[in-house]
Amino acid sequence: MMHEQKRHPNTLASIKELAQLLTKIGQQSEAESLHWNALKLHKAGDTLETANSMVNMSEIAMKLLQDGDFATSATMYRKVLAGRERMFGPEHDETLRTLNNLACAIQENGDPNEAQRLFSKSLEIRERILGPSHEDTILSRSNLIDVLMKSKEFAAAEPLLRKAAAIFLEIRGPANRDTLIAFFNHGMCLGTLGRQDEALSIVQRVEREVDRVFQSDDPFVQKVKTISAQLRDASS
Repeated sequence: MMHEQKRHPNTLASIKELAQLLTKIGQQSEAESLHWNALKLHKAGDTLETANSMVNMSEIAMKLLQDGDFATSATMYRKVLAGRERMFGPEHDETLRTLNNLACAIQENGDPNEAQRLFSKSLEIRERILGPSHEDTILSRSNLIDVLMKSKEFAAAEPLLRKAAAIFLEIRGPANRDTLIAFFNHGMCLGTLGRQDEALSIVQRVEREVDRVFQSDDPFVQKVKTISAQLRDASS
């Protein structure tokens, strides 16, 4: 009977509220212990696939990811993803958010190929449902670019970088930090691919705007000027 009472939704909600309070005051280990306790109660009641249980597991998985326990985080995110796919379907916002976080954990755990596959899936769905310029789509594209660049798959990353730059230009304008960084990253990728003239053209475009957008002591300003000079020397 005591276990049945502890599984009451109000009891579980109270446990979660207390855990959140402990997190706010810096008692992370105590908060995580309560999260695990609530999750065990959910499991004991055979309600692992309920929305509250998924939220609880997702919070633990995120904490593990932040703490560097990537393997355990990925294992938990797989369970959350399976539950949310059954509850909401594969294209629901919560499912896609979990898919993205799972891919992050997998990438950090040293499996870039699987992470690339999951980021690609997330991007395809979000572009189709939300459009190419939605913030969630931009995040999925950025994550896919990141894993491709770190894997030195520059040819695959280049069209994504080109598209990212064009979208930032459209929605945020030319004199914007994100726009300039996106164009610079595209130029850097083109230079790595040996397309020096294209790279120089893009980096010089960024150089013309960078002083208006960034503070003069921002490291990005010096980086742009240095790369621009190197590209000019290489093309002369």
